[in-house]
Amino acid sequence: MSDKQKEKKIMCFENAYRAGIAHLKMHGIKVIQVEWEIKTLLEQVNKLKPTRIVEIGSRHGGTLYLFSKFAGDYAHLVAIDPNPSANLSTIKEHITYPHNNKVAIIPKISQSEYALDFIKDTFPEGIDLLHIDGSHKYDDVKSDFERYWPLVRPGGLIAIHDIKGAGAKQFRGQVKRFWTELKGQIPDLVEEICAPDQEFYGIGLVHKLEKEPHPKNYDPSESSEAMSKSLREDSAGE
Repeated sequence: MSDKQKEKKIMCFENAYRAGIAHLKMHGIKVIQVEWEIKTLLEQVNKLKPTRIVEIGSRHGGTLYLFSKFAGDYAHLVAIDPNPSANLSTIKEHITYPHNNKVAIIPKISQSEYALDFIKDTFPEGIDLLHIDGSHKYDDVKSDFERYWPLVRPGGLIAIHDIKGAGAKQFRGQVKRFWTELKGQIPDLVEEICAPDQEFYGIGLVHKLEKEPHPKNYDPSESSEAMSKSLREDSAGE
């Protein structure tokens, strides 16, 4: 790719990002993200071009809308949120038209069998992009990862928000605790997007390998060595 082509590609991304943010502001919808962090995540989403997207904890739908701006053609997005705001229904219409995308809102907790079965039935080929930003309780974040990770396709991406400890005061630090345990297990598969001037927030990325599946029985008490061994054994058994 020539320098001119690279420059054009960057400009296309910048224009799409600015247009997305302006659209949300025009409708009074906030994106509860640090700008540098969400923009960096969207750069990866733009490269991945996902068409099967699941977001746990969509709130007003701002982040879901931005994902749709950089998704592949005819994308199908699912928002799982037990208390979806009226804004989310508005955003659903904006994502669907004129881009021929499909959007489903599941007004259930992510731990419900209904939500899990819906995702399994909707995406039999696997999820391309999973965004976890629901309950910030340690057990809930852990459950979201363990229940939905197997549904992410090889080569897919998982993003976990608030790995630096944001959230309701009584749960602050619980996402960080889970993330610290997880990256200790699979250090080669994780990446952090954390603005240097921010005390909280932060986005953790987990890259699902193309060939080596995640261990079937994830246990945060396992050592990094045991995790690596399990990855190798699963891969060899295919």
